[in-house]
Amino acid sequence: MPTHSIQTRYFTEEGIVADFTDAVSGDALGLGALAWDGVIPISTNQEIDLAFAYANLKALCLYASKAATIYTNANDGAGGDTIVLAAGQVFAWSVHSGVPNPLAYNVAKMFAKNLSGTLTPSVKIRVLVDVTP
Repeated sequence: MPTHSIQTRYFTEEGIVADFTDAVSGDALGLGALAWDGVIPISTNQEIDLAFAYANLKALCLYASKAATIYTNANDGAGGDTIVLAAGQVFAWSVHSGVPNPLAYNVAKMFAKNLSGTLTPSVKIRVLVDVTP
């Protein structure tokens, strides 16, 4: 059974204020764990073959080493969702986070757009969905 974990740690001058790990488990067969790692060529959109129902999303992690935009369903976000990532930014969400699902549409494909004219970002995507009937 795959488990995705999001760790949150908050520090001040006094030390650790909060230290929390949110562990989200998938189905017993591991069918709901999706992943993609790649490098996005300069000034292009990279098509990513990941598909899932947004209502079944349990956890999502997006990372880009350089500025990038993640689109769902079309390379311009039409009919899907758009998440913009600054260089080195991680976007992490789980069903336990206390905020609504960041996706509002089922995902047929994803696209990663390189926002740099001179750099090639590494992008990592991790998705955990509930595939039980």
